[in-house]
Amino acid sequence: MLLPLEIQNKIFSKSLSGYDRSEVDEFLDQVYSDYEALHKENFTLREKVSHLEEGMDTYKNMEHTMQEALVVAQKTAEDVKQAAQEKAEIIVDRATQKSREIIDNANEELSKIRLEYEQIQKEIEIFKTKTVASLSAVLTELQKEEN
Repeated sequence: MLLPLEIQNKIFSKSLSGYDRSEVDEFLDQVYSDYEALHKENFTLREKVSHLEEGMDTYKNMEHTMQEALVVAQKTAEDVKQAAQEKAEIIVDRATQKSREIIDNANEELSKIRLEYEQIQKEIEIFKTKTVASLSAVLTELQKEEN
């Protein structure tokens, strides 16, 4: 690629039937000026592209880091969910066991109360029987005394 300075310093050999020197110099000055502007613009654009590529690399690194963080967050969420599930199962198991113990104790207490009730019913029947027998004996005695 030609440099602007090479265009500016270009010297052509002279010939008898050649072009008008001032026209050629004027045209070369114009070409030099345009070429220099394009060369500067090209340089500036290359710097911008380089800067943008660096920025893009930074964003790619950030994206990669964010993806890794997201994976870690998802794994952590799954771990927390699993731990909570296990803890909930333990709590339910303990509550079930405790409720069974309470029901078993209540059933035992109910059985004891029923036995006591039956015992009291028997004692009442015995008391009734003895009382009726005693009253009958007293009544018989009273009737004997009246006669």
